[in-house]
Amino acid sequence: MSDNHNPLSSFTFKQLPFIIGFVSLGLYLITLHTWISFASLPAISHIGGWHDFPQSKQPLLFLITLPLKLLPAAYLPTAINALSALFGALTLGLLARSTSILPHDRTKEQRQREQSEHSFLSIKLKWIPPLFASLICGLQLSFWQHSTSGTGEILNLLLFAYIIRCLLEYRIDHKLKWLTQAAAVCAISIPNNWGMIGFLPLFGIALLWTGRMRLFQDRIWFKLSLISIPCLSLYLLLPIVAVISGSEFTFYEVLMDNLGDQKSFLSNLFNNRLIIMVMACTSILPLLLLGIRWPVNFGDTNAAASAITTFLLRLVHFLFLAACVYTAFDHIFSPRKIIKAQQVVGIGTPFLTFYYLGSLSSGYFIGYLLLLFGKEDARRWQKPTILSKIINKGASIGLVAAALITTTTLAWKNIGTIWVHNKNGITSTYTKWLAQKIPTGNSILMSDGDMSPQRELLKAHLATSSNTEIKPLLIDTHRLASPEYHQSLANSSSVWPTLSEEVAKSIRVDEFLILEKLREVIKKTPIYYTHPSFGYFYEQFHSQPKNGIFQLANYDFNQDSLGKPKLSEGAVANTIENLTSIKNTFEKFESQS
Repeated sequence: MSDNHNPLSSFTFKQLPFIIGFVSLGLYLITLHTWISFASLPAISHIGGWHDFPQSKQPLLFLITLPLKLLPAAYLPTAINALSALFGALTLGLLARSTSILPHDRTKEQRQREQSEHSFLSIKLKWIPPLFASLICGLQLSFWQHSTSGTGEILNLLLFAYIIRCLLEYRIDHKLKWLTQAAAVCAISIPNNWGMIGFLPLFGIALLWTGRMRLFQDRIWFKLSLISIPCLSLYLLLPIVAVISGSEFTFYEVLMDNLGDQKSFLSNLFNNRLIIMVMACTSILPLLLLGIRWPVNFGDTNAAASAITTFLLRLVHFLFLAACVYTAFDHIFSPRKIIKAQQVVGIGTPFLTFYYLGSLSSGYFIGYLLLLFGKEDARRWQKPTILSKIINKGASIGLVAAALITTTTLAWKNIGTIWVHNKNGITSTYTKWLAQKIPTGNSILMSDGDMSPQRELLKAHLATSSNTEIKPLLIDTHRLASPEYHQSLANSSSVWPTLSEEVAKSIRVDEFLILEKLREVIKKTPIYYTHPSFGYFYEQFHSQPKNGIFQLANYDFNQDSLGKPKLSEGAVANTIENLTSIKNTFEKFESQS
C-alpha cells in the first residue's frame, strides 16, 4: 500500500522518530558528564552502594540499573550517565511520534484543509512539527542536563512520554492494548515519581476523553484497574531489599520514607499552587486547546464576526506557540526560573514534564500554522488569488525560517553551559584533592550529617581507585546516637569497637558513651574531621589542622590553661601553604559557579 493510502508508513511517522533518537543520542554522548555531578550524586551513590542510607526512592531505577552493578566501580558513573542519554534519546523519539500523530481537525479551518484519515498532517512540510518539538525539548537546558547526567529524572519523563504516546495511538486503531499499557506504565511510574500522583487526575480525564463510553463496555475500566494495582506493589521492593540486605532500617521505615517524601512534595506543591498554575499556562493549558474539537461556528450571524473569530483563533494559536517556545529559553515563566526564585519544593525539582508538554504543544501549534498557510481550503468555491498565494507562501517560509533560527539560538545558548557543567570536572577535582589529604594506614574520617555529599564522593573515589592501601572508615557524626549505626561500623571495620549487649538493644546511645568510644579508638587509630565543626566532641578533643583536614587530639588537662595548644610556626606555615594550594586548585571554578 502506498504512503498516500497509509500515512503511518511514511517517513515522518515511521523513520523520522528513529533518526531523531539516534542523532540526539549521539549529541548526548558527546556532551556526557565525565563523572558524577552534584545532581546525579544521590542516584549514582545509591546504585554504587556509596550512600549513607539504604535506597528508599526510585524503585524502578533500582531495577533497571541492577545489571550495571556488575561493572567495575570505575565505569559505573559513566555507564549510568550513558543510560540517561539513551533514555533522553528514547523520550525525544516518542515526542516526535506523538507530535506526528496529533489530530489536526480541532478547528473549522483545519477540517476544511486536512481531510486525510485520522486528520494527520498531509502537507509537504509535515516533518517540521515533530522535528521542531524534539529540538525545542532536547535542546532545553534542564532536559539536556538530565540526559547527560544520571539523576534518574529522565527515566520518569520517558515513562510519562510513553503514556501520552499510548493515548494518542489508541485514537488511531482503538486497540485495548494501548490503554492497558498506559494504565500499567502510569501505575509503575507512581512509586518512582511523586509527580505522577499530581498528574493522576489529568491522566484519568485523558483516559475518559480518549476511551469515552468504550471504557464501560465489557468492564474495561475494571480490567485496567486490575492491571494497575499490582504495578503499585513496586512500593514494596526497596523496603524488602533493605530487610534482606540486613540494613539498620526496618521495612516500615524505608517504606514510609518514600511515602512521606511524596506526601511532603505534593503538600508543598498544593501550598504553592499559584506557582504551578503559572507553569501550567505553557504546558497543560495548551493541551486543553488542542484537545477540544471546536464547533463550526460560535453563533456568528455575519461574515465580519466570523472573520474576527477566525483571526482571534489564529492569534491564540500563535501566542501559545510563542509562549511555549519562550518557556524553553528559561525566561520569566519557565519552571527552571520560577523554582529557582521561589524554592517551592526545594533544590533538584526540574519539572521536565512541563517542558515536555510545552514542546509537544509547540509542535502542534507550528503544524497548525503550516497547515493554514500551506494548504488551501478544499471546500472553497473561489480560487485563491495570486496575492493570497504569495502571502501564504511567504508565511510558510517565514515559519520555517523562524523555527530554524529559534532552535539554532536555543542550541547556541545552552551548549556552552552544558559543556562547562559536564566537562569542568569539579567533583572529581575536589574528590581527588580530598583523597590526597587522607593519611595512609588505619584512620577514621568524621564529618557531620549535612556533609553527606562529601562522604559519598569520597566513597565513590575510594571504590574506583586502584590504590590497594587500607581505606579509612568514614563516619557520619549525626548518626552516632544510633546503636544500629555503631553495629554497622563495627561490622565494616575492626578499628571501631562493638557496643555492649545492653547498649546495643537500647534506643539511643548516650553522648558520654560516644565520647568514651572515641577516647578508646583514638588511642590506637588517628581520628580526623574533614571540615571545621563544633559540638560536644570538642569538650574533650581539640582539632589541629593537618594537610588540609583536621586531626582530633585529647586535651591535656594537666596544663595550666584549658585552651587548646597554640599552633607551632611550622603548622601555621603549612596551613597557609594549604590555603594557597586550595585557592590555586579551585580558583578556576569560581567564574563557573
